[in-house]
Amino acid sequence: MHGHWTEGERSGEFTLRRSTQSDDDSALVKRDVSIKNGDVRLSGTLVMPRATNPVPLIIFVQGAGPETRSASLFLAEFFAHRGVAAFAYDKRGAGESTGDWKHASFETLAGDVEAVVKFLSTQPGIDPHRIGLMGSSQGGWVAPMAALHLPDIAFVIVKSAAAVTPEQQELARVARWMTREGASSADIAEGQNLYKNAIDYARTGIGWDALQREIKADSTKPWAFFPANTPRDFYFFDLIRLFFAHNPIPILKQLRCPLLVIFGGKDDDGPPLETEIGPLLTAMQANGKDSQLTIFPNAGHDLRIVPGTGEQWDFGRFAPGYLHLLGSWVDAKIQRR
Repeated sequence: MHGHWTEGERSGEFTLRRSTQSDDDSALVKRDVSIKNGDVRLSGTLVMPRATNPVPLIIFVQGAGPETRSASLFLAEFFAHRGVAAFAYDKRGAGESTGDWKHASFETLAGDVEAVVKFLSTQPGIDPHRIGLMGSSQGGWVAPMAALHLPDIAFVIVKSAAAVTPEQQELARVARWMTREGASSADIAEGQNLYKNAIDYARTGIGWDALQREIKADSTKPWAFFPANTPRDFYFFDLIRLFFAHNPIPILKQLRCPLLVIFGGKDDDGPPLETEIGPLLTAMQANGKDSQLTIFPNAGHDLRIVPGTGEQWDFGRFAPGYLHLLGSWVDAKIQRR
């Protein structure tokens, strides 16, 4: 079967061929699970290897926005085929989970992770002393926060979470994106100023009329961040107030469990990596914990290969060695316990 796909500005041809599945899904057991955290119901899928003894468990913590379990099910199956159970769940307010992610602080999201860990640690077939967390992007800020309240957590993996505040990360992302799109230095300064004014308004509640005029004036620009009719109570303003000042470094310093930090060298969703490495390494070495930092030079935010100038885009290809790193590192940590 042949076909054509389009995603944004990218398009291409594809071919499907019938083949024999090398990894037999009958070796896995999947079941839907609902977990209560107060008045919120968190829905997800637990993927288990068929085993007679209790097995380790990895729980995936979502990135920004309404991320559902589908974003992590591939990795869940990857780990389950290696003998590690995995749980991927819909973020509160997304998919089949109740609640509201649009007005949730990092503390609230970390509380969801804690509820998930505590529930699954009591389930048959799960070894409660070998449960770890993997947080991607925003989840890389949230997972370590939850781990601080889970003294028996086996490990934490932080993927593509900037070692700066969300405010610094966002302002850097905006500047790098505008530069890549060919914006002038004047436009970049104007865009940065608009974002900073929005942050100030979100925190103080002061200056809405001036910000509204600025948003309307900039709404026709190629780099516009807010639609012209952005309401005064736009949910993003609440998210700014709730967590833009979060500093991940003190949290990482307090961790005692094994820690793996992963970045893509071509990740444009934050400041250049070299500006973050010093404080990050100091935090990783604190408390004498077993920690490792790995950078995949040609990978982007999702750890997939970013083509160089003149190179063809290779759809969906993880950086070579990324999956091997995840599997072998987790194996090493759970075997020690």
